[in-house]
Amino acid sequence: MAGGTWLSQTKIRPGAYTNFRAYATPLIQVGDRGIATIALPLKWGAEGSLIEVLSSDLVDGKSRAKVGFTAFDTADSLALRLILQNCYKCLVYRTTTGGVKASANATAFVATAKYAGSKGDLLTIQVADSKFVTGNFRVTTFFDGLEVDAQEITTVADLVDNDFVTFTDSEQPLVEVASAVFTGGTDGTATNSTAYPAYFNLLKTAKWQTMALIEDHATINPLALTFIKNMRDDNGRKVQLCTYNYETADYEGVISSDQGYKTATETITVQMFPAFVAGITAGAKINESNTYKTVNDAVSITGELTNEEIIVALGKGKFLISTKQDGTIVVEKDINTFTSFTPTKDYTFSKNRAIRVMDEIATSVLTVWENSYVGKVGNSTTGRALFKADVIAYIKELQRIEAVDSDYVPEDHIVVAKGDKIDAVTGNIYQLPVLDAMEILYLDVEVKG
Repeated sequence: MAGGTWLSQTKIRPGAYTNFRAYATPLIQVGDRGIATIALPLKWGAEGSLIEVLSSDLVDGKSRAKVGFTAFDTADSLALRLILQNCYKCLVYRTTTGGVKASANATAFVATAKYAGSKGDLLTIQVADSKFVTGNFRVTTFFDGLEVDAQEITTVADLVDNDFVTFTDSEQPLVEVASAVFTGGTDGTATNSTAYPAYFNLLKTAKWQTMALIEDHATINPLALTFIKNMRDDNGRKVQLCTYNYETADYEGVISSDQGYKTATETITVQMFPAFVAGITAGAKINESNTYKTVNDAVSITGELTNEEIIVALGKGKFLISTKQDGTIVVEKDINTFTSFTPTKDYTFSKNRAIRVMDEIATSVLTVWENSYVGKVGNSTTGRALFKADVIAYIKELQRIEAVDSDYVPEDHIVVAKGDKIDAVTGNIYQLPVLDAMEILYLDVEVKG
């Protein structure tokens, strides 16, 4: 935490700056957030698609069928746990391809893992006499010793594929099998130069807010930056990249860090830390800043900086964590890598809360325009007035939740007019005062002797 005295309002770090002096004796409906995405070299799961994993899936076990692990498999689940402890959904892309599906022979049928990967070798099948109907069999699928499916059947034709296994009739009679063990599963390889372009292509039409990049950053960062710029600037998709060692991106769509932290039981490396950043950024409400957000369970910082080093790093657009005076480890300042300020694109664009508000406005106004006006309402004075009224109502809702300053009068600052062509409409929202959180206090204390 920063502190000290102040002469002018030019401080960089959040904190309280206090001067002591002698007392002078008389002389729109707001959209939801919370979807991140990440590419991982999985050992189980669908290839060539985005796998939806909910935060609840990691706890209730549903993620096991999707990605091969749960929150309790600590080594495998770290990246998703970091993301999903702060947002509700993650779109996971499997970068490993070319693997082999494990399989097992249960005499009457062959069972094959649903997905390629070494995790398939954790599967077993048991065939036992039914306890309920004479002549029937109970076929049970286990994953890492846990029962994940059970079926009562009379013939092999009655078997139904489940979330882990597909069945093939071997034209042999059903018999009891104590444990048919799966073997032969391989993971394949992760070729990032081809995996990430395919991943980016799927993301073009999916709904998400932040991407975590935690591997091979030197190769992938430039590709990801191009993709994010294309999404934000050319396609109106207001998303952000969370990566490491890439403050030179100098772009509001990129958040870069170069620190990590330790808990009592785990180490979150510099490379893994963007997963945490992506989660808190996706999960933050548009009227919420992550400045001074507590890093849960953190006990120490990898790459902790001094006060002077923090000031320099913030000036470079680095997303940092630091230690408050009470020992709590927190996000230092919720910023992105944009630092090339100009009169038309100033310091405001470096603050992620402000970016969230601007992104929300762009996304919500576009949604209203597409759903309620395009091709439906005439380009008349009345039609344009209706659209203006919707925009005004939306800005007032942003004021209600303190995303826009309450002193702003939208009726006086919003203009909707006919464009140059018969089907064109122009809209202008002037001098919109986007709010940020209070971060820096300049305090005078008068002391009376």
